[in-house]
Amino acid sequence: MENQQSRHSKEGGTVFVQEPNLKSGVGGLRDLHNLRWVGKVCGEGESLDKLVERSWLGEAEAKQVEQSFDFLMMMREWLHAGQGGAGDVLSLRRQGELAEAMGYPQPNILRKSEALMREVYGHMRTLNLLCNSTSTRLCQQRLGRPRGLWSFFAGWRGARRAADGFILQGAELQPEHPKVFDEDPARMVRVFRILQDQGSVPGAELKALMRTRFALLTEAVAQQKEVQETFLHILRQKGKVGRILRTMHETGVLGRMVPEFAPLTCLVQHEFFHRYTADEHTLVCLEQLDAMLGSKEPDLRKYAELYAKVEVPEILALAVLLHDTGKAELTRNHEEVGAANAVAVARRFGFWGRELQLMTFLVDHHMTLGTFARKNLDEPATIRDLARIVRDQERLDLLMLISAADVRAVAGKNNWSSWRELLVWNLYQKTKQMLAGEEEFLRVEDEKRAKQKEEVRAILSTTFTEDEVSQHLERMGPAYVRMCPPALVMRHLGAVHEFLERRISGADTLVPLVKWLDQSEEGHTEVIIVTWNRERLFSKIAGSFAVAGLNILSANIFTRRDDVVVDTFQVCNERMEPVTHPIDRSTFEKTLTEALGETEDHLNERIAEVGPTLWQRSLGEAEFPASLRVDQTSESGRTLIHVEAPDRVGLLHALTRAIADEGMQISGARITTEKGAALDTFLIEENSGEAVRGEDRLARLIQRLKGVVSR
Repeated sequence: MENQQSRHSKEGGTVFVQEPNLKSGVGGLRDLHNLRWVGKVCGEGESLDKLVERSWLGEAEAKQVEQSFDFLMMMREWLHAGQGGAGDVLSLRRQGELAEAMGYPQPNILRKSEALMREVYGHMRTLNLLCNSTSTRLCQQRLGRPRGLWSFFAGWRGARRAADGFILQGAELQPEHPKVFDEDPARMVRVFRILQDQGSVPGAELKALMRTRFALLTEAVAQQKEVQETFLHILRQKGKVGRILRTMHETGVLGRMVPEFAPLTCLVQHEFFHRYTADEHTLVCLEQLDAMLGSKEPDLRKYAELYAKVEVPEILALAVLLHDTGKAELTRNHEEVGAANAVAVARRFGFWGRELQLMTFLVDHHMTLGTFARKNLDEPATIRDLARIVRDQERLDLLMLISAADVRAVAGKNNWSSWRELLVWNLYQKTKQMLAGEEEFLRVEDEKRAKQKEEVRAILSTTFTEDEVSQHLERMGPAYVRMCPPALVMRHLGAVHEFLERRISGADTLVPLVKWLDQSEEGHTEVIIVTWNRERLFSKIAGSFAVAGLNILSANIFTRRDDVVVDTFQVCNERMEPVTHPIDRSTFEKTLTEALGETEDHLNERIAEVGPTLWQRSLGEAEFPASLRVDQTSESGRTLIHVEAPDRVGLLHALTRAIADEGMQISGARITTEKGAALDTFLIEENSGEAVRGEDRLARLIQRLKGVVSR
């Protein structure tokens, strides 16, 4: 059993990993092998028939185990045949290939893959739950607990009655007898309140009994007032909800209490930010919410303060539970379907008026903070629009908690999710101030910007003249100081100073100035590029990085009012290491200088000759579809283009070239590459500097960009 626990830990600790190991993963083939060995060692027989005969497994359970094992064996054989040899990891690339080869009838490769993986996860979940539960019970018997399934209370030393037909053995809760749920089906929910109140865990016998008897929790029983109140009591216990709801889901009880959640079981999500199945992601969200309460961690302390003030924790928990239920309908706007589900659940649990409206609002707008955080947060109109949507502080606080739990529930923290979380928190703070009064908000924002400028001025004045510092900050615009730390501003101004000195010395100022700074601890190199603004500049920079075989991890671009461009890139080589080799650096600089002096055709030809980097080849094909969103709601009328797409060589160049081909330019951008995904935001305008006008022109650009990301 220790060996199995170690093996499971190495394979991700959950059934729902992105690329499951069919043999050694959680719920893999070895889980049944392990059960058979445990059965043999414990003298109960190593075959499923023997375990059924000796009442360790029910006949229906044994049949489920056999079916799941047979399915995974079939999948493993398909996998071996497809890859021409051994290997048990069902990679992203193989998922689509096998779904196609096995004849899944869905209309496209993503839907085929979803259907296949839903079956895979379902069967692995079955093997994990049944094999692990039975193995645990066999071990308990081996360790000296009485033989016979229901002799707990009489035979276990130290056992004590907990309540309502259940006994406590150490930290484990067990049933007094096998008819405990038949006597009163409402105990199927009350037992979870006992688990929560006692801080105990369900023993293997209790889990097995709940899984075989959960059908007793009929719709009529689930809608009894006492049962519903018990469930709501569980949801009201801040910091103690996630663990209990996970166990309810594992035993089938959660789907009986909230049928709207059941279709999310093992539902694969082909989205970059949701690498778990939909049900697992939701449960992790609830556990993240629990982790916030009373946390001393600096990153969580601010959320702990918000959570402590929540007056309706059951509404918040239900909103989190329901926030992605619309995805089961496979519609584009899952928030609307989820909101309809929220209305149904609220009414069923007796919520009306303000509470119903609040739950529906939270589900319908659970993505709103994330959407607004992509906009220009320095525009008062952005904050004003969000304040009009949320209307009061309670709604804003609850949305912030849902958004934070959602971001933190992605599969592993990374630079991108941390950056998103920071943006959303800044948006929350600004909107909080706006709700307190717009006049006060504007005053505080002005003071904040002035303070930031003074801090930067104080640092820069030790190296540069006061006039030079003032001109640089003024020409870079108000967002610059907020987005760039003083050390980076210092490097920018130093590069600009050196670039402009060329003009005085008579050097060729059309050649861009390129500065390289290795950030070894962070695994990348910072590249600052200073040059005069010109058409297709950003496109040619991106293309030159591609020709040099360098990966762009992130980028911030600024254009000063005197037409000097100051761009900062974080790049790495194909081994995901800083760019330290002189040849790599010189290849980029030479390519960029040549590209700026000629048409883009030659650059395009050179990019076409470049194959995928070692890093990109190792990722295989990304498992999420490309998405492209347009935002024209800013007060200035400027247009934001948001792109999420599988990364490939030359993608950024192709995107920026398409924008340039439509007679538009990029005035700002946030470029990020994370785990094989390109996550880019472009602020575009006409070449004249005016806002993009004409729906036809914008529609044509969107079609062109869609063609790029889907290629």
